[in-house]
Amino acid sequence: MDRRSFLSATVTAGLASTAGCLGYTVVREEQLDTLQERAGEAEELEVVVADKEDRIEELETELDAVESQLEEKQRELEEVRSTHAETVEGLEELESEIDELQRTKSDLEDRLATLEPEADIPDHEIETAIEAALELRNSVVLIVANGSVGTGFYVDGRDYLTAEHVIGGATETTFLESKSGETTEYTARRADDRIDTQVLSAEMDLEDALEFGTIDDVSPGDTLFSVGHPYNVGDWVCSVGTFEGEEEETDLDELYRATVPGRRGTSGSPVFDLDGRVIGMEVVGLTRDDLYHAPEQLFTNFAAYEPDGGFVSIDTIEERLL
Repeated sequence: MDRRSFLSATVTAGLASTAGCLGYTVVREEQLDTLQERAGEAEELEVVVADKEDRIEELETELDAVESQLEEKQRELEEVRSTHAETVEGLEELESEIDELQRTKSDLEDRLATLEPEADIPDHEIETAIEAALELRNSVVLIVANGSVGTGFYVDGRDYLTAEHVIGGATETTFLESKSGETTEYTARRADDRIDTQVLSAEMDLEDALEFGTIDDVSPGDTLFSVGHPYNVGDWVCSVGTFEGEEEETDLDELYRATVPGRRGTSGSPVFDLDGRVIGMEVVGLTRDDLYHAPEQLFTNFAAYEPDGGFVSIDTIEERLL
């Protein structure tokens, strides 16, 4: 190879080598630029992520606050519901108490109507009746038969009188109770349903039998009194009224009327004159069938058969049964 050719080849090789280095340098710079761009993007992303994390924290804080408020409101709602329920319950209790008070008021009015004597009866006669009743009531008994209460009184020996409908057909436990609290069972003996009267036999430690008078000793307008157990009023209660006379229309063979209040529980009560003598026995003017087949309101509103109490005379009772 001549010198010219060698130099030409050398120059060509050198240029080629230089061109290769320059090409590598250009590529390297482009890669660096790319990396720098990506690094910048990464920094921007990190900023965005940081912003989002901050926002998430803010939202979580807001959520916690909202949840706390919600819980508080729910508690307030439960308190309101509880208060409302208590208020409703309180109103229902008040209504129930008002109803009970109204029933009590009505009951007291009924008791007062039963116990109050007529306005035209002299005070001294009322006092006489009450004083006598306090003594005579020791010979009056309370009768329990078939779950109901009636009245009876001691007449002699082992004999007691009561209204026949009080114990008629009794199938459950029956007994007498005295004012002192002594109780004993009894045996039903003679009866006459035409005067609604029953004689009972019982062993009870009562000292004094009641003294009999006669219906002929009283006149219309005379003060009479009874001792009995009026329903929903009390036991051994003295009721005062006036004698009216004989009833013309009755299912019984005999019936006298007085303004002595008669109601459930007083059947069988002795009716006294002011001398404390028995002149009759209260039957309220109802026959046994009337009582057994009477409508329910008879026992819830006895006023339909008041104020007059009906009784049979001790004269007729003594003649037929004693």
